[in-house]
Amino acid sequence: MLTIFLVDDETIELDLMENHIDWASMGIQVVGTARNGRKAWEQIQRLQPDIVLTDVRMPVMDGLRLAALIQEKLGWIQLVFLSGHDEFTYVKSAIESGAVGYLLKPIDRKELFAVMDR
Repeated sequence: MLTIFLVDDETIELDLMENHIDWASMGIQVVGTARNGRKAWEQIQRLQPDIVLTDVRMPVMDGLRLAALIQEKLGWIQLVFLSGHDEFTYVKSAIESGAVGYLLKPIDRKELFAVMDR
């Protein structure tokens, strides 16, 4: 089973992702969550999940900086970005950060399944 770590500064979004998505049906187990990139980075180094699903814009440390750290130190981890913004600059930055997917909020479950299948 693959493992995933979820990062979002919005409490409701984080709860919905963690508790209302059938991760097990995708062969994925949620191993942790965080509300900002700094807290996420601390836990990701210890847990070393297979996948990190992170919001792009967050206080303290944003998802792009988190992705850069992950790529530099733990390059095998697959990155998927989540954002409430459908802007080319975010998508471009996500792709340059090595992301395998970019999802818009609110999450479309079919799109999420397709990205996780990759």
